[in-house]
Formats: sequence, C-alpha cells, structure tokens
Amino acid sequence: MSEHTQTPPQAVQESQPTQAAQPAQAAPGSQDSQPSQPIIRLSHVTKVFADPRALRKAQKNGTTLPRAVDDVSVEIRQGEIFGIIGYSGAGKSTLVRMINALERPTSGTVEVLGRDITNLSEGKLRPIRQKIGMVFQQFNLFESRTVAGNIAYPLVRDHWRQDYRDRRVKELLEFVGLTEHANKYPSQLSGGQKQRVGIARALATHPSILLADEATSALDPETTKDVLDLLRRINRQLGVTIVLITHQMDVIKRIADRVLVMSHGKAVEENGLFSLFAAPKSPVTSHFISTVLDGAPSRETVDDLHRHYDGRLVTVVLREPAPEAGITPSGQNISRLIAQHPVTTSLLNGGVNEVAGHALGAITYEITGAPGDVEDFVAALRGDGDIVDFGTAAAPVDYEKALRASIFSNVLDDPLATVGGGSAGSAQSLSAPSTNAQTSTAQASEGEQQ
Repeated sequence: MSEHTQTPPQAVQESQPTQAAQPAQAAPGSQDSQPSQPIIRLSHVTKVFADPRALRKAQKNGTTLPRAVDDVSVEIRQGEIFGIIGYSGAGKSTLVRMINALERPTSGTVEVLGRDITNLSEGKLRPIRQKIGMVFQQFNLFESRTVAGNIAYPLVRDHWRQDYRDRRVKELLEFVGLTEHANKYPSQLSGGQKQRVGIARALATHPSILLADEATSALDPETTKDVLDLLRRINRQLGVTIVLITHQMDVIKRIADRVLVMSHGKAVEENGLFSLFAAPKSPVTSHFISTVLDGAPSRETVDDLHRHYDGRLVTVVLREPAPEAGITPSGQNISRLIAQHPVTTSLLNGGVNEVAGHALGAITYEITGAPGDVEDFVAALRGDGDIVDFGTAAAPVDYEKALRASIFSNVLDDPLATVGGGSAGSAQSLSAPSTNAQTSTAQASEGEQQ
C-alpha cells in the first residue's frame, strides 16, 4: 500500500517535539512581541448565510441580509497566541473557520501562510490545511479507535509510512502526557485527557497554525489550566501560531498575546493583552474584563458599605505603567500619600491581579479625618492616578454619576450587560485613562456634596 512506501517530508524534519527549537518571543501579552510578518490575514471579510438566489434578490432590492461576520479585518502574527473573544453569536467561530476554508467569505479575502485561499479549490487547499490543526470543544474523537489510533488518524489519511506513523504517535503521546493511555478508548478517559488526545491529533502533521475553538469550555477550572499550560508549551516550544476562540475572559487573560473582541459579527476592538485590560475602548470589552478583574465595586456593594461606614468611600485604580503602549501609572504612590496626610484609611474592597506581567486592579478605601484633611488627601489621590469618589454615608455620590465621571464610564453603556445577566450595578472593569477623568471626577463629587 502507498502508506507503507511514501515518506512525508515532515517526518524527517523533526523527530522530538519536546526538543524543537524555541522561537525568540516576549512574555505573553508583551507589547514587545512583534514577529515580522502576519501568518494569517483577513481583509474586510463578510459572511452571509444565504443561498445564491436570496443573495441576488437582496442585492437587486437593495436590502441587507443578516451578517454572521461583518467587514472584519485582522492580521495574526507568526508565533503568537491570538485570542478571539465574544458572546455567543458574535461570529468568532465563523471567522476562524474561514482560516481553513471550512467557511468561505461572502466578500473579502483570506490569506494563510502567504497565499490567498479565498477561492482556492479543495485540491489546492489540501496542502495548506495540512499545516493547520484544529481543536474542538467536544473533542470529536473516534469512539471506536484507541488514543493512539485517534492521534494516528490524520497520518493514515495522508498516507504516512507505518514506521513514521508509529514514531510520531509515540512522540505526541509523550508530549501531551498520555503514553500510559495509548491503548485506551475515549470512553475510558476524562474530559481533560480527551482534549489532550484532540490536541495531539491536531499536532500530528507538524502544523504551523493551531485553531482552538472553545477548547476549554467543557472542562473544569483545574483541567482548563492544564490544557492552557499545554497550549502555551506548544506555542513556546514548537513555535506554533495559536488562534484561540473563547467566550471566557479568564482564558484570554492566562495565555493570549493579543486579543480581538467581537460583537454582532463586528470587530469591536483589537490590542495587546495588557493594553486591552488596562485601557479598553469599548463597553463590550469592559464588561468582559469585569468578569476576571477587580474594578469598581458594584452598586449593591457601595450601598452596603455606606450603611456600615460613615467615612468617604474612594476606589483607587492600581495600574503599573507600560510606556511603550501608552499606559500611564495609577495608585503607585498610595502608601506614601497615606503616610503624608493626617487621615485614617481602611481597605474595604478590591484586589490586584497580574496581567501580562503587570499589576492591575482597584481597591476601595474608607477615609476618615478632619473634612479639610480628607479633601486634601482625595485631591492627592486624584493627582496620582485614577479614582472613583462615592462620597460619604451622609453625602453619597450617585453611583451612576460617580462612574460616569470616572474611567469606568463606558461599562454603563454596554448594551449586552443586561442581556448577559449583568448591569451597571455589577463589578466594573478597569478602563482607559481619560484626559477629562480627573477633572470630571472632582466636579461630580463636589456637586453631590454641596
């Protein structure tokens, strides 16, 4: 048979995946991660799910059909982990399926590995698809095949010689930590083990690109961490470009270098990981970030704090600077300011997270003391960075007005927050520093206390 005589060129290029040369890369989410050329380029792609007759009729009548993907342009760089996040129905999976031509764009172009694949025939697509692996949410394993048999499937399909198949399967079993499970069937595996089989199968033909479509959505938190660690190792050790599709911001926070946010088929925002978290430009992004980062306390929390504490409630944003990304510092001198002013502070709410190697978070304090001393201290905090002033129990600042006058204002405009179960009263994310934020915060607090 041909599978015993044909020697795939990939088989002699790399014998041990764990010993592959490591590409020079910056830390995840670093602004310095700038590989030279895009490995994937989507230019003004649109996707309408309709038959040709309906499309022609819409064009003739000048009507617009619903677009699953609506004029999206994005470049994905070689060697990075690129995250795409959005709510259900945002168009992220449709967009990614254009990368391996499982979906063809209604308009626009798709370039992969330097070649325009928009209108390529199935025959000409085959060698390109061999360089693209795909990992699925529901694993998509053959129940009648063993672990080793599932991993070997793409090699059998591509007519690899038996000895090369066996060696490659052995390598991959070791790489994903499933050597002892080689002869088990999927029904005998845990969810995390099944996903490891799916990942190993996707790596079988030495792909340059790995598409992971909601690869951790069916897994528990600890198993999710293990799978994400494996994906990061694949990227860092093997140099595989990973496109990660998810609706979970924590997944993005853990391993992505750059991120595209989608909503209603549109590209809402694209940025490096830390810049996205520290300075989101859209309400949708801010709402996603609020699920994983400590930000301004919720309306209910502020009301509860006012019931229990009489002093001035102020939330201080803590943000390390990233000058290369235009991210300014905030709250870096809070300990010194507390020592310099004759006030008493109590930490009531919040915390600090690490995002792409940078500290980011928010802490809410109660501040007590002589009225003039408190005003001076709040002014010093405002001069040192971004704050939200909720006033005192006796003279509270309206919650929405306080946020509107702060860097958290765009979360209040999120049209999907109520649909998704959140509201303006839910924990708010850190937002972009604004040149007007400090002035407007002062005006809002002064107006409420007059």
